[in-house]
Amino acid sequence: MVPRRWSGWKHSLALVKPETVIAWHRRAFRLFWRRKPLAGRPTTGGEIRRLIRKMARENPTYVKWSDMWRGLHVAVAGSEVRRISTVKATGYFT
Repeated sequence: MVPRRWSGWKHSLALVKPETVIAWHRRAFRLFWRRKPLAGRPTTGGEIRRLIRKMARENPTYVKWSDMWRGLHVAVAGSEVRRISTVKATGYFT
């Protein structure tokens, strides 16, 4: 099929070592995965994390976190609020 459509195809052939082909493949594979967006939920912004920590310090027994955030029109999962509110100032989970 190629010879019928492109008469000069033999002139553009080049012999390469197998190592060269493998190197090309590895480079293309790295570029492909580097440019792919990361899957999952986007990270929570710093301002919202600070607000969650502040509210957790001021209201340690408050239970209805998801209702409160829904009322503020902020899309934060309850598990994310629990995770952020349990981080101490050192950055380690309790």
